[in-house]
Amino acid sequence: MAAMAAAVAIAAASTDVAEPRGGWLMEDLQQVHCLPTTHDICFRAIRALKALREARLRPDRLQCGCKEEVAALHDALRPTTFGQVCPHGLLSRLLPAAEYASVPADTELELRGPGDALYMVLTGSARVLRGPTLKSRMLNITVESATGLQGDSEKDRLDPYVVVQVGCRHYTSPVAMDAGENPVFNWSVSALYHKEPRIEFSVMEHDDYSRHDILGVVGLDAVMFEQDGWEGSLLLGC
Repeated sequence: MAAMAAAVAIAAASTDVAEPRGGWLMEDLQQVHCLPTTHDICFRAIRALKALREARLRPDRLQCGCKEEVAALHDALRPTTFGQVCPHGLLSRLLPAAEYASVPADTELELRGPGDALYMVLTGSARVLRGPTLKSRMLNITVESATGLQGDSEKDRLDPYVVVQVGCRHYTSPVAMDAGENPVFNWSVSALYHKEPRIEFSVMEHDDYSRHDILGVVGLDAVMFEQDGWEGSLLLGC
């Protein structure tokens, strides 16, 4: 039986990243951007937010839930960076609670937990002034390829993909359709690292009609990459 292997490179980013308050993870906040939108999109979103707020203040609109205003806000935000990265269902659930506020320049907001919300900057810019004491790091992980995967045939080529697990966080590569037993992924991801003792790599078989099969699994201990990164091949097991 041929040995299965995956070529992997991990680089430890030199800059520490402060973990946000309230236990939020950095990937949760990657949907929040200072939006480089056009004036037309910004004005449409601002008008829709104001209309939603005004509708809430009108007694005749309380029963209908302001559906027209929410729909207008949804349409206004879809072309923005936020609207494109935020899943459609999540955006639809967030918007009914949306509020509009004009914040003066040099204003500082302190976020303390569940009472705070998701802030989206439509015009201008924002930056983090202070963070918690707990530090995290970003790992730049690259999965180049795999060799000798089992289960490939001429009639049914393998459609493999990779899942990287760092703690409770999972990062999934695109599927390499019909790549066979020796797929080339050349896939990179930036992963938040909280000094977990081990990173897990799983090579999976994509299937449109049944459960995805595990083609191989391997782990890499943190002691191998924490200081200077790591590059090499890992032997996959089942």
